[in-house]
Amino acid sequence: MMQNKVANADQSEAGEAAGVSPAVEDLSCVECHQLKCVRIRLRQCGHISCVRCLLEHLTFWIRNKSKARIKCIKTTCTTRIHENDINAVLDEQENGLDFFMPLDHRQWLQYYHNKDVIYYALGGNDQVKHCPLCKSVYVEREGCNYVTCANLRCRTRFCWQCGEPVESIMHFTGEKCRVGYDDIERSLFWVRLAIDVRAIALILYTPVFFLACIIGIPLFVFFAFPTFLAQRIYNNATEKSDYLTSMERIFVIFKMTSIAVASLPVALFLSLSSIATSLLVFAVYICFVILKITPYSKILDEGYDVFLPMAKKAGLGPFKQMLKDGKEAKKRHKQLLKEQAEKEVSERAEIVEVSSKNQESKNSSKVSPV
Repeated sequence: MMQNKVANADQSEAGEAAGVSPAVEDLSCVECHQLKCVRIRLRQCGHISCVRCLLEHLTFWIRNKSKARIKCIKTTCTTRIHENDINAVLDEQENGLDFFMPLDHRQWLQYYHNKDVIYYALGGNDQVKHCPLCKSVYVEREGCNYVTCANLRCRTRFCWQCGEPVESIMHFTGEKCRVGYDDIERSLFWVRLAIDVRAIALILYTPVFFLACIIGIPLFVFFAFPTFLAQRIYNNATEKSDYLTSMERIFVIFKMTSIAVASLPVALFLSLSSIATSLLVFAVYICFVILKITPYSKILDEGYDVFLPMAKKAGLGPFKQMLKDGKEAKKRHKQLLKEQAEKEVSERAEIVEVSSKNQESKNSSKVSPV
């Protein structure tokens, strides 16, 4: 309710009933100096503002300045307005606030204020980009240009430099966009995992890997081939329209089933043919196990740990440019934080200047002849 969020003019009468002489000047709005109006006491600094003046103050800084951290309405106060106070006067569920500002205006201000706060926390607009599909917000991280959206329903991969969705890391082979050094290290995750795994674990999992190669791969091929054909039929049927009538749906299901059943002999042939590939994969696994048992396994471990840092420092291939890009990203981030701190220091001067202009315009309007 409104009484839980704002202090109204009855507070002075309550003070008189308690035998305390109310300080009228302390309970008036610090901007318009009105007493008989609905007011709110700012919890950070204790200054009192009427709801109308506070809404005008918030409107100016949110709509015109896109400020995330808004200072007190009193020009000589350097304390910021608490987020709960901002939410209180923009509350869309408080019908009493409709008298001071329409609901849709408050919703607009609340939305963009929340957006400004998020962007401010992430370092500013220059540090933020969006997923090209679901528009999730991401902040720049040096060395990472090949980004995968964390939204489980999206998982779109896109380039940080151009912002376009990419199908594979081959996007970075062109002249415009370059892969980051952190992207390469992440792409070598399975190599790092294979090097770190102990030889005893590989020996124990040899029977499991053998069954997976001899049985798992042929079974996968046997079921994957008809499934692939059925999926192609369904995609072709729904390519022009997602909506299918009952008869069209029955026809598509019948066609998918017929093609899948008819392709089983071919799937069986491909499945049996894949046994040779499975044996080859198992042979590579055995060779890797033997290599892990021998003393030469340390060469792999040491080589991985030495090659990448040395290549980065020596400038082998694109690593020199990758390091340069990473350093520039760090430099940009530090510069943005510095500029942000300077704005925080100078924003009180902006408020004084704006408020002074407003006060001068009010005074000129009062003394202007009719």
